Amino acid sequence: EAYRQEDIYSRDGKLHLPLVIWGSPEAAINLVCIDYAVNLIERLSAMPNAGGKTFHVVNPSPPEAQQLLEDSLEALEISGVQLLDAQTMRDNLDLIKRLVVKTSIIDALEKRIHGDVKRYIDYSETGPVFSMENVGKILGEIPPHPAVGKELIEKLLQYALRVNFGRNGKRG
Repeated sequence: EAYRQEDIYSRDGKLHLPLVIWGSPEAAINLVCIDYAVNLIERLSAMPNAGGKTFHVVNPSPPEAQQLLEDSLEALEISGVQLLDAQTMRDNLDLIKRLVVKTSIIDALEKRIHGDVKRYIDYSETGPVFSMENVGKILGEIPPHPAVGKELIEKLLQYALRVNFGRNGKRG
């Protein structure tokens, strides 16, 4: 299908995509830096009293989905995307239909995103609960995770774009 101006357009110098994405804005997104995970596993494996125990190697202060989305959209210079939980979407369906311009391209993009989100439904709605209690018991502390903010998100997205999001086997 051909590109149409009303499907995707610029607003304030940003690409404007009138999309509604399903998910809880307050859901904790367990984004863990690989260096953090490797260092934590290495420290735990060196502790003799760690044998036979289960450890959740997670971000002890994970970002909320809404903040992660906002930081990502800002880094990508995109506006117009909204994150709504299922109940809010059901309760406000008529309003959403009036506010969000639906075109075949936007509708197809939204359906594709929703298909991807469904894979992570446990995370996108309520989020599983992880405990780093065993980490704290063995190490005497729960090491702080690097901040997941705009700077890190921008770095991750630049890498993802450079490797075409891992498609076609291209790697950094």
